[in-house]
Amino acid sequence: MDREQLAKWEEQVRLALALAERADEQGMAEVMQASHSRGGGLGHGLVPMLLRAMQAEGLYEEDLVERLLDLGPGWTGNREESLQLRALLLGEPPEEIAPSERLQWRYRVIRNFLQRRTQRKPLILVLEDCQWGADALAFAKFMLDSSSAPILFVCCWTEAPAASNRLEQELIEEILKHSQTKILSLSPLKAEVIESLIGHFLTLDQQTLSELSQRSGGIPLFAVELLRDWARRGWLKTGETGFL
Repeated sequence: MDREQLAKWEEQVRLALALAERADEQGMAEVMQASHSRGGGLGHGLVPMLLRAMQAEGLYEEDLVERLLDLGPGWTGNREESLQLRALLLGEPPEEIAPSERLQWRYRVIRNFLQRRTQRKPLILVLEDCQWGADALAFAKFMLDSSSAPILFVCCWTEAPAASNRLEQELIEEILKHSQTKILSLSPLKAEVIESLIGHFLTLDQQTLSELSQRSGGIPLFAVELLRDWARRGWLKTGETGFL
């Protein structure tokens, strides 16, 4: 992964999170966030997202059961769904669920939890780096096909997933065909916009400013990171009209 790709992904996720956080700050929706990466990780995916939402990360089994009994509206006394959710979070599907049916069971349990969560307020689910998140994409498609709950999925991915990510690419294409789906593409900013942005941080001479704008490829986060990198390396010198 080169720095330009990294900057594109970070800028995309930053904007998505800004949208979600704004809604959360105004009390309009609850935000949940699922991260993904090429190699995966313990904190990545749908289940860690649920644990964070319940503030249940790192809880032992007994404490997790207690937390499940206190999830707010719609959950008190709902023993069956609490047991199903517990089984999901612990990775212990019921024995009566056949292996071929476990994925659908898993999605139904997550759907039930999210739908009940919307009794508090609507949800925004931010799914980061979906080019590595086939499971999250498949769940988003499952929800589009099976739920009318007030849940907004904000799925972030690169423009062209690698050939090895064929499953993710197919899922993205299927999701985009759905009538409730909208796509927002982030186009590079014009040079004058990038130059104006950099001017808020530091005064550069025009040649240096133009070079920075060109190298950024119109990606504001990458432009800022380039500027910081040049400063760290001591490459910026004081000139008559600004740093160069």
